[in-house]
Amino acid sequence: MKLALAIIFWSLLYGCTPCPAMDSERAVQAVIGEAAGQTFAEKLAVACALRNRGTLAGVRGIRNQRMIQSEPPRIWIDAREAWAQSATNDVTHGATHWESDQFPAPAWSRGMTLTAHIGKFKFFKP
Repeated sequence: MKLALAIIFWSLLYGCTPCPAMDSERAVQAVIGEAAGQTFAEKLAVACALRNRGTLAGVRGIRNQRMIQSEPPRIWIDAREAWAQSATNDVTHGATHWESDQFPAPAWSRGMTLTAHIGKFKFFKP
């Protein structure tokens, strides 16, 4: 518990940091599941929020493995690059959650701070 809190505090204070608790390939798959058809900037933002979160728990995009595995090589290259860049460039300013701006604000976002609006995504932190 103390380690998890330290990682969250460090991420919020200093931006995206390497997250040893999260498997990089699963994180790349999550980026694909959440933002495969989006721009590189959107993939990078999702990667940053994932890294800030420190866990894949609650990430819906990781559930559809068949769709993720069938994405073309260009999507995989972009997602891997986004994950790598998220280690040093937090474009979401500490966000741990995101939602498409095509839907009304979700109930979970109440009381959270909107940190960025990148492409079709809004990013939030507690």
